[in-house]
Amino acid sequence: MAITRLRNKAQEGLLTGEKHAPAQEPFITTLLKWIFYAITLYWLCLLVPSFASVTEAVSTLWQPSMDAHCVSASGWRCRNARQHAERLLSRHPLIDGHVDVPVQARYRYGNKIDTIPFDQPVFANGSYPTLGHVDIPRLRAGKSGGFFWSAYVVCPNETTVGKNFEHAATDIAVRDTLEQLDVIKQMTDKYHHDFALVGSVDAARKAFKHGQMISFIGIEGAHSIGNSLFALRTYASLFSNTIPGP
Repeated sequence: MAITRLRNKAQEGLLTGEKHAPAQEPFITTLLKWIFYAITLYWLCLLVPSFASVTEAVSTLWQPSMDAHCVSASGWRCRNARQHAERLLSRHPLIDGHVDVPVQARYRYGNKIDTIPFDQPVFANGSYPTLGHVDIPRLRAGKSGGFFWSAYVVCPNETTVGKNFEHAATDIAVRDTLEQLDVIKQMTDKYHHDFALVGSVDAARKAFKHGQMISFIGIEGAHSIGNSLFALRTYASLFSNTIPGP
């Protein structure tokens, strides 16, 4: 019996190390598997973020003040600095501390507001119709958030006021300063879609949100108060009923 079993095993290949080849799966099954693998790989490539997007995300976390367009090339910088600056200026008002528009109005246009082409576009040759460096088209192009209108007048001297310098000089300075404040009020009223006189932070934020340039007034030079605290208090209260504030 034992010899018979060994003979049977030898015939079956169990004693010689022979193995039966596994049964091959149908061709259609193999094809479907490869199609499934290809589709899975394709969707993985779409879902996994690209290297560029990962870099942008890291740069945003690394420099919160910069937007997602800032990447590391030769140091941290923006891909398009102009677009980045315009984006910042459209969100955060940049205030100019001194603009001499009222001075130009006084000494070049005689304070005649209607003769100032303050809102006229640039000429075809690239020059500007407004004398000086400031007008509405250039303020808008530069995305100005607002500025201080400078109420400046020339300090009187003995040559201009004569012998009675002490009193005449102070009177003239106060008068001229009041004229400049009136010019500022006229210009902001005429171009009220572009400018808003404000007297508080909340009013300034509201004006900027509505697309207006924030307008403050700065009186330049102590000679403008004419040695009078009364004049100083008058300046402070002059627009208190018309300027939004606390």
